[in-house]
Amino acid sequence: GASHGRHLGTLGPASMLAAGRGTLSVEVGRGKSMEVLYNLPAPDQFDPSLTPLVFVLHGANRDADKYFSEAMATGEVERLGLFLLVPRLSEELFPKRAGYNFGHWFAEDCARWHERGKSELPDTRPIEETAFAAL
Repeated sequence: GASHGRHLGTLGPASMLAAGRGTLSVEVGRGKSMEVLYNLPAPDQFDPSLTPLVFVLHGANRDADKYFSEAMATGEVERLGLFLLVPRLSEELFPKRAGYNFGHWFAEDCARWHERGKSELPDTRPIEETAFAAL
């Protein structure tokens, strides 16, 4: 069974998720949530201390569903008993190139910052407002 739309303040223990394929929501700050596609091995194949956790990050086309489907289509995820996580890094949550490439880490677009002759990096956002909050 899948856990569609499950909302967790943090990813939390995998035991809170149904085995198999599903979608969960992870808070990324300011009342916003990021969806994460997952495949959790069956309970008899899952050991939190031994089961490999694999994150797949999609490219600039923001096509997490395609990456997830292709990973699952090979059969290797299930054969190897992997815990697969594929976050959807949406344009809404992580806008523009800097939002995507840097996980919305910087408070200002780095390209504009450097255009103004700044050599140091701009200030960072609180971690809970970034893609890294899900990790």
